[in-house]
Amino acid sequence: MGDPTTRDRTARVEERLKLFRNLRLGPAEIRASRDFHLAHWLELAEAAIRKDHAELYYAGLSPNVEETVAGYPDDRLPPAMQKTVLRDLAFMEGHLQALREVLELLRRARKPPEPQG
Repeated sequence: MGDPTTRDRTARVEERLKLFRNLRLGPAEIRASRDFHLAHWLELAEAAIRKDHAELYYAGLSPNVEETVAGYPDDRLPPAMQKTVLRDLAFMEGHLQALREVLELLRRARKPPEPQG
């Protein structure tokens, strides 16, 4: 049910706020806060996506394909291995396309909205 001290404090705040004559939040301040948080969270999202991309792509996918192809003892990979490498390359290309699309969506989301009216 919550800490009684917290409930008392919340009730006190509510009572004191009721005493404000013009308890109206400023639309400009709300908008500025909204814009700040959108930009902040979009930056966090982009940083997390770029980090995930780097970990998956540069630490996993790319080296694995390189190691498979370079490490095969014969100059020509057998057809089954070629298929596997091609699937991996297709997965990597899809990964890069998705990354570009998501980064573009984030870039567009950061643009300020067009003024209405």
